Amino acid sequence: MDKGDKHGGKRARRVWPYKRLDQDEVPSHGAHLVTRRTGYTHHGIYVGDGAVVHYAGLAAGWISGPIEATRLDAFAGGRAVWVRLHPNSPFKPGEVAERARSRLGEDAYCVGTNNCDHFAWWCAMGVHVSPQVDWGMVSATGLWAWATGAAATVGVGAFGVVQGVSAPGIMSGLKVLGMGGGAAAGLAVLPTVVGAGTSVLVGATILREREGMSDEEKQARLAGRIVSHAASTAAAMGGVYAVGAAGTVGGFGAAGISSGLAAVGSVVGGGMLAGTVVVMAAPAVAAVGIGYGAYRIVQRFNRSDRSRGKAERKSKKDDKP
Repeated sequence: MDKGDKHGGKRARRVWPYKRLDQDEVPSHGAHLVTRRTGYTHHGIYVGDGAVVHYAGLAAGWISGPIEATRLDAFAGGRAVWVRLHPNSPFKPGEVAERARSRLGEDAYCVGTNNCDHFAWWCAMGVHVSPQVDWGMVSATGLWAWATGAAATVGVGAFGVVQGVSAPGIMSGLKVLGMGGGAAAGLAVLPTVVGAGTSVLVGATILREREGMSDEEKQARLAGRIVSHAASTAAAMGGVYAVGAAGTVGGFGAAGISSGLAAVGSVVGGGMLAGTVVVMAAPAVAAVGIGYGAYRIVQRFNRSDRSRGKAERKSKKDDKP
């Protein structure tokens, strides 16, 4: 018995899902091939006779291109080739290759939503996903949020009668942005604008609908766009509430806002300046992170629902005499 298993069963082993091809090894029919590029990986499907079907976008530099067939050595580009294993694929190898061929000539490449990774996973597993985009989204969300928050904070400091990002400069800038509503209104206006702008950008790029997408994929992207807008607004309002409630001086007077921003900033090891960056950045984080997360959840739900439907239809067919 495995000592780590209290129930007497075998401990599940995590299997590395990649197998490196030897220099002269021929991939199996329908294999999902992966080769490294600078900063990312390139994907394709081996369809036999030395040919690989892939999305040509970014295959050899920063140039877009259609889905095409190319030689295995050209696909590799002088680099090692790995096979991404899919032991639970619902398709036979020949079907995977045929799915790849069925999209030859498609020219709708988008690095974030329809790249070579998406294409290969769709061929092999029937799902429109890109694990490397998911990881990139996590990193990009953080960078975008802090950059947006910092830029908005600098903007606040530039608007006021007292310029700069000192406490007087920030308070003066918020008051001007409040357009008669005072610093509290300014504290709500700019994060809301930042969040709304980010959610529009997300909808126009990452979650944009494209020709040829399935109804399920369009539904998932629509859900992501809706949630992105809602989440950015909620984050902006939540930031205002946090500032009013977190400080040693409560409320939305000058002392309350200054105290609240300092309290929020202390969470990340800073003061009032850091708190302003956090409040400005939060709607951008929510617009990208929560919106994209909602898209993936709906996408997974649709996939599970489709799988259950297939299983039920198969069961009914098997039950017939």
